[in-house]
Amino acid sequence: MVSGRCTSRSLLNHCRQIGKPADLKVEYLQRRDFKEEMNLDYSKNSLAWVCILSFGEHRFLGCHLKKSGALISALEYGEDTLRKSISR
Repeated sequence: MVSGRCTSRSLLNHCRQIGKPADLKVEYLQRRDFKEEMNLDYSKNSLAWVCILSFGEHRFLGCHLKKSGALISALEYGEDTLRKSISR
């Protein structure tokens, strides 16, 4: 069981340390190179960063002007699912 205090980047680091989920992947692209349609903050800016957090059949997107902000944005959407997947 993961502590409730373990959130956002701490949760991601915990997942990497224990190796669950095994197929956890974090990718970064600039918005101009990401061809899918998005309706998120900063998604109209071609210089913004898109973070793709994926594991299993799940995929979460975040967009921000900084890479770290894009990661946090993606984790906001996927944190609950990520927490459930490592507690199995």
